[in-house]
Amino acid sequence: MNYMDKQYELLGASIARRQNSAQNLLTVTYVSVGAVLSYIVSNLNTPDVYFDLPLLFIPIFIFFVVIFTRLRIINDGIFSISAYMQVFLEPNLVGLNWESDLTKKEGKIVAFLSTIHQTYLY
Repeated sequence: MNYMDKQYELLGASIARRQNSAQNLLTVTYVSVGAVLSYIVSNLNTPDVYFDLPLLFIPIFIFFVVIFTRLRIINDGIFSISAYMQVFLEPNLVGLNWESDLTKKEGKIVAFLSTIHQTYLY
């Protein structure tokens, strides 16, 4: 296994870890919001518990903003790794075109990345 094969393998593993991290973050988000909403619903008819319903949605909104900002950062990292693999590794590796194949299927920016590759390396 040469250097480029090993780098391709490690970057693929990094993408998988980032996808797993994003999925775990979404799971925690769903469970947390479900817990808060179930607390709100279970205490709606309780006269001795006073809370202002609109004020409870402010922390939920802030929580969503923070979580989805983090998910955006994770996805940007995945995209960057994928773009690197497409442009710098896959043209030199025979048979390893996973990222390029995915991008072609989605109709994304392969031509743009190739232009960048040719501009900066040749």
